[in-house]
Amino acid sequence: MKQRSTESTRVRLIEAAMILFARNGLDGVSLRAVNQAAKAKNSGATHYHFKNRLGLIRAMVEHINTATPEEVELIVGGLPINGDKQLEAIARFFGPVLVVRYARPKGEESLGFLSQLLQSDDPDIQDIWEQVFGNSDDINPQLIFDAFPDQDPTSVKRRLIYSTLNIVHGLANDSGLHRTMFGDLSMADGPEALVDLLKYIRGGLGN
Repeated sequence: MKQRSTESTRVRLIEAAMILFARNGLDGVSLRAVNQAAKAKNSGATHYHFKNRLGLIRAMVEHINTATPEEVELIVGGLPINGDKQLEAIARFFGPVLVVRYARPKGEESLGFLSQLLQSDDPDIQDIWEQVFGNSDDINPQLIFDAFPDQDPTSVKRRLIYSTLNIVHGLANDSGLHRTMFGDLSMADGPEALVDLLKYIRGGLGN
């Protein structure tokens, strides 16, 4: 029972931190603020579980990076891409990001947090990103190479880095599409808007 309670507290702290970091940035949140937002009974709970800010950030990244192939397949299979091999390859490559956004609690906030990480020039933050995602089997650029055989692989890798910034930031802020100069263009209306984002990424990869 105690183990279950401890794990529940840990998850609550992580989810509270997702919201705070997404709203206030990586440097705008204290461990005390996370503790208060999670309504932890122990005033030192965040420090107990994560030791420091970097420990918390690492735990948050590891908490996010849990997509399974079955979850990716479920999301990709539900997209109206009509057998388009390039769009399918892009969707599969970014599948773990899509799982976070659409199949996880606090998905939008989680991607808001990842967006903050991607923009950070803090070497310690960059090390965490590299250690968690750098050796991930889920990151397989061969999918993209096969779908865009006429493109130089080095250029494709560079474009995938830019595309990662675009798709993470775009999915983290899709609620902003409720009010645009063209009216409500939010993704909440269906998967067609997500396919539009994938097509936007394709344009960058294929030119």
